[in-house]
Amino acid sequence: MLRDLFDQKPYLKRLILIILLIIVGIIIISFVVPLFIGENLTYEKLEQKIKSAAVTYYEENENQLPENGNSTILSYETLEENKLLKPIEKYLKKGVTCNAQVTVKNVNGTYSYTPYLDCGKDYTTKEFYKKILEDNEVVTIKDGLYIIGDKHVFRGELINNYVSFADNIWRIVKIDNDNTVELVSENSLDSVTWDDRYNSEKGYNYGKNDYNVSRIKNALNDLYDSEEFISEDDKSLLASKQYCLDARGNTENLKTNLTCNKLSENAFIGLLTVDEYINASIDDKCSNTTNYECQNYNYLSSNERLTSFYTITPTNANTYQVYYVRNSGEINVTNCSSIMSLRPVIYLSSSAIYNGGNGSVDEPYTIK
Repeated sequence: MLRDLFDQKPYLKRLILIILLIIVGIIIISFVVPLFIGENLTYEKLEQKIKSAAVTYYEENENQLPENGNSTILSYETLEENKLLKPIEKYLKKGVTCNAQVTVKNVNGTYSYTPYLDCGKDYTTKEFYKKILEDNEVVTIKDGLYIIGDKHVFRGELINNYVSFADNIWRIVKIDNDNTVELVSENSLDSVTWDDRYNSEKGYNYGKNDYNVSRIKNALNDLYDSEEFISEDDKSLLASKQYCLDARGNTENLKTNLTCNKLSENAFIGLLTVDEYINASIDDKCSNTTNYECQNYNYLSSNERLTSFYTITPTNANTYQVYYVRNSGEINVTNCSSIMSLRPVIYLSSSAIYNGGNGSVDEPYTIK
């Protein structure tokens, strides 16, 4: 039947032949031309390609992975020698020259793979903390980035320190002295008790304000373990840190003070200290937990997504109370058995890479 149709309408045969030739041509262009002129990948796609090659390499060479707490560098040449990548110039525009490598870190059995490209003036992979420092000059009298001790701390109200990460919006609290970046959730999450154990001082289940054995520590760890909160891929970008557990007094001056004497064990999740909340305010009358002014000029203060939330800080006046921040922004103490929201804190690794955004609410930073 087709033969009869072609005999009657020979132009159909020519049309189908032309279409087949076009398809064959496209296949040749897609698969053959890149062998000669390269793939012309964007730098971001090239970084991803190098990362994927590194993951494949270590799947076949597990004995070369770094031990817990250590890191190693995998050269591009090794990936090329193992036929996992082509010569790097095959992926680049003509005239562009790049050096590349991958840093692999082991944090409690979770491996992060960070590709680095150095293409001179054309492109250089940039760590996230460096981008923050590049975008924010250090100030002393207004909203912005301050130096307190050996840390870079955001203070004030109108600050471009928003980060989109793990399907959540966060605020940058500070860059620590090891270049890890502290983030706090912009939103209140699960409501829990800080602790509800029997307290001998009160003779009732008011709880104990020892974070190391608290219910809230367990709740945070459960939240961290949840895939819905942070995926395994995103966890590879985090750093394990010790959180400050110092007890504080109501009239203790905590302004421009982020020193600590009592630390938690290393953990991937925690809470704000009351010191951090106070230091986020640039109101001159905010210096201790009794000052209502601490809610002023403070990006950590109330917003429409926040309910009253716990800090990690116990009072030094007794064994059953801790500090929390009301949804109106004031600091107060409450029995550990009270139910308040979680506002989790995490730290991004110093090797987390800037991906995009300018830190504003409309264009938050993203990382990779």
